[in-house]
Amino acid sequence: MGNTATKFRKALVSGDEALAWQLYEGNPQFRESLDPNASYGEQYQHNTPLHYACRHAMTRLLRKSKWNDALNSDALKDHPRT
Repeated sequence: MGNTATKFRKALVSGDEALAWQLYEGNPQFRESLDPNASYGEQYQHNTPLHYACRHAMTRLLRKSKWNDALNSDALKDHPRT
């Protein structure tokens, strides 16, 4: 039911780090295509995967280099949020 991206988004929104990590690590193609700074759209108040990972303190995801780079990117300067 649903593709990997949908399952991953639902896991992030609900704070299920174990499922989010399993989906992220278990699908290399998804992992490569995921942009931690990409908005989930108006329905999710334009939050990103990075927002949800931070909100729920998903340290395993945040420590991945791709996500860590997203934390240090200029994108945060363009769209500051607290």
